[in-house]
Amino acid sequence: MKPSILYILLLSLCLFFSSCAQVSLKNFEEQGQLPLDNNQLQAQFNGKHIHLESIYLDATVHFQGNNKLQATDYLGNTEKGKWTLVDKNLLCIEFDTWYYGDKNCYRVIEDNGSLHFFTRNGAPSYKGTLVNVDSANDSIDHAKDVEKSVNDTSAQGSAYAVMNTSKSLPEDNETTKQRFTRLAQNCPDCNFSGVDLSNAQLSHANLAGANLSGADLTNANLRQANLQGANLSNAQLIRANLAGANLSLADLSNSDLRGSNLIRANVTNAVFKDTNLTGAHLESIQGKIQ
Repeated sequence: MKPSILYILLLSLCLFFSSCAQVSLKNFEEQGQLPLDNNQLQAQFNGKHIHLESIYLDATVHFQGNNKLQATDYLGNTEKGKWTLVDKNLLCIEFDTWYYGDKNCYRVIEDNGSLHFFTRNGAPSYKGTLVNVDSANDSIDHAKDVEKSVNDTSAQGSAYAVMNTSKSLPEDNETTKQRFTRLAQNCPDCNFSGVDLSNAQLSHANLAGANLSGADLTNANLRQANLQGANLSNAQLIRANLAGANLSLADLSNSDLRGSNLIRANVTNAVFKDTNLTGAHLESIQGKIQ
């Protein structure tokens, strides 16, 4: 996958997605829940319609019996591709154009009717749910009625174009900004680079290790949020409320923190190179700004 202006990369996303409840592969394994083996994957996916959701994709995918797949996202964009099972119990998905045709492989854990997809290194990627054929067709028919505005689809792939659309979504759907705000409530290691999260209510959010470079967090409420190790370089954090937030090891270089509230924030080993802290409230911070 290659960078775009609004770089919303795999990541899966953030994905445990009606609430973006991110859990790690290690968490599951520590509880005795192991990834599905190839036989289980075959039974779980072959011929089934699975709804996949992440910060950059919301689509129903038909895993056909001939190892081909067809997908329709929530704006009615359609895609084809193929799926395979490989050694070490990995499910591999390769779309024709989405994600630039890259082949991505996942370990999958089934938990309470949900399928949790993890990359080879254990990073969360998708949340999947089984849908019946009638529901899948209804969703596709509804999506086709939605007016689409696809921006540079051939260059970026329709999954990205969906996130860049300037058209309003139907009233029964979230706006892109609302969706990102919801997902960001609990999305460690997710990629929100360049995303508009201005005025977002993210108090106590878990964004540890997340990529928020270039994101607009103006007036965002990040009180006591976990931003440990997050990339906040070049981010707009003007008047952001970061009181009590964990910013240890975070990269805030070239970010704009004018008028922000950093009271009692943990900035241990955080990077503040060329950061604008004009008017920022720095009382009782933990660590040193360096």
